[in-house]
Amino acid sequence: MVRFLEKYDEDWNPTHNAAMADFILGMAVSLYNWDKKYGPTGGSLPFDYYYKMAFGGLVKKENPTQLMDEAKPYLPSGTSWDDILNLLDKEKSGNYEAKGKKCN
Repeated sequence: MVRFLEKYDEDWNPTHNAAMADFILGMAVSLYNWDKKYGPTGGSLPFDYYYKMAFGGLVKKENPTQLMDEAKPYLPSGTSWDDILNLLDKEKSGNYEAKGKKCN
């Protein structure tokens, strides 16, 4: 695969991200396992939280607030990209609660 990309693809980012869309479930399981062993919640969050977090790097290079087309079919039913962006924003600020505001 590396040789093919070197020969035919000058920009690896879109190819890499398209391939990563196939690993969303695996990334979600890894996030859950990490949280279970090292995280503040001990893996107690619903699995769909980890699944949604797995979309974090699957964005367009030219506009990192837009989801890659290759990842769109994997969005959970009833979940919008804005929902996931909101969750990722809360995660960045250390607030893993899906609702409410961060406590003082």
